[in-house]
Amino acid sequence: MYPVYIVLPCFTLFWCLVGILGPIVTPRGPNQQIIRCMLMLTAASCYLMWFCVYMSQLNPLTGPKLSKNKYILMQWEWNRNK
Repeated sequence: MYPVYIVLPCFTLFWCLVGILGPIVTPRGPNQQIIRCMLMLTAASCYLMWFCVYMSQLNPLTGPKLSKNKYILMQWEWNRNK
């Protein structure tokens, strides 16, 4: 996994560009305002979804539930291989 200080600004910049430049380049017509609104909402929603998923992978709220025997076995294995 790439470091946070590389991934976070890159994806933030990408979705900002979609949300800012997308509405600027929309074709003129009767539905221009709807298309602009749609592009901005899409960019905001996709960024928020990506951000939440990425952050939850960095710091999971729950870990595996281990019994005491499994925990002792893991400690023994890890200390044995040092």
